[in-house]
Amino acid sequence: EWVMPAARRPGHAGDGIAQAAAPAPEAEPMASPASWNVAGLDTKTALARVGGDPAFYRRLLGKFVSSQANATGEIKAALSAGDTDLARRLAHSLKGVAGNIGATLAAEKAQPVEPAITKGETGDIERLLNELDDVLGPLLNSLRGLSRAAESNHEPSAPAPIEKPGKLDFAQFQPLFDRLRFLLED
Repeated sequence: EWVMPAARRPGHAGDGIAQAAAPAPEAEPMASPASWNVAGLDTKTALARVGGDPAFYRRLLGKFVSSQANATGEIKAALSAGDTDLARRLAHSLKGVAGNIGATLAAEKAQPVEPAITKGETGDIERLLNELDDVLGPLLNSLRGLSRAAESNHEPSAPAPIEKPGKLDFAQFQPLFDRLRFLLED
């Protein structure tokens, strides 16, 4: 049997009056993306791409560090083994993931690597990979530092904002689709 809440029972002081929910205690705010201070990282665009979720964005950055730490070395190894298809896929993945996390300079430096591999431009590939390393190395080190700082501060995850239901705008789901695709690629 259903029991009527006290606020709705006849004769209760709250009868007929909508009770406002007590505000939830505020969690300690996460560091602002602007304060992350990582050169070569467009956090504003990348955060928009992941639906404004800083905790998820940090996880993506951590995944980028772990999966791309030796990307240029892996590309060189694939080329040395004569596996140009693998080298091309690795270069393509690096370019795409760098772009998705907002590492615009790294994505720009990675962009010409894939076509150079396709064309077999050995001298250009070596030069392009060295230029990419010059950008990727400092970026990865900065992201590792960011990760260590977050761990030492034990920053909480901010809850995602809840939006009122209404007309669906499928473009708003694109960051979620991108996120799902990224997670499924593992």
